[in-house]
Amino acid sequence: MINLPSNDAFNIVTLGSWNPAIFSPEWAKNHLADDKEKDVILAIPMQMNLPPRLTVDEVNIYPSVQALVIDCIENEKNSFVACSRKLKLIASLLQHTPVSAVGINFKFAFEIAEAPLLIELFSFNDAAKLDSDKYKLTSSTVKRTFALHDSTMLNFSIESKTDRFLCEFNFHSDIRQLSEITEKTSTSQIENCRSQAIEFMNTVYGIDLNE
Repeated sequence: MINLPSNDAFNIVTLGSWNPAIFSPEWAKNHLADDKEKDVILAIPMQMNLPPRLTVDEVNIYPSVQALVIDCIENEKNSFVACSRKLKLIASLLQHTPVSAVGINFKFAFEIAEAPLLIELFSFNDAAKLDSDKYKLTSSTVKRTFALHDSTMLNFSIESKTDRFLCEFNFHSDIRQLSEITEKTSTSQIENCRSQAIEFMNTVYGIDLNE
């Protein structure tokens, strides 16, 4: 299996009308940091359309006008606890921020040879009719949306590239206020979403992510 960058394999995205100016290093250190003696690191991206990144206690925070994204430096089980705690704290501090949805997201990548059932999925009926010299296929994507029993929507996509498959799970929940974040992004809820993703890949495509 291909190892994704640790902070690209899991994140939490909260959609809303955020004020990125609030998230200064000084504010983050005073209000979000567990260790007040440790510096909060601010990273400015080279691309103007990307948000800055604040790193507080091993948690990365990306504030923008439309969304607040949180992930961790290391993608491990403790990351779920750290991200959940930081988001809960932000919600308590900025409780009047208008929000519309929250998503728990996981990504998994595989080499082509490791997923024969996915190869079958991307055997499109129209492939034989396409002139491969004129239309050089570089990637294909299959997307589906499923309604789950807890009012969560699962947006699932698989992208086929030259040498690998990239599978993305987005567990989407509509929310009206930040007070709902505590339940929607608790550590147990994050772990439950990850377990569902692992079971989905194993049951449907015969891929054991526990290995």
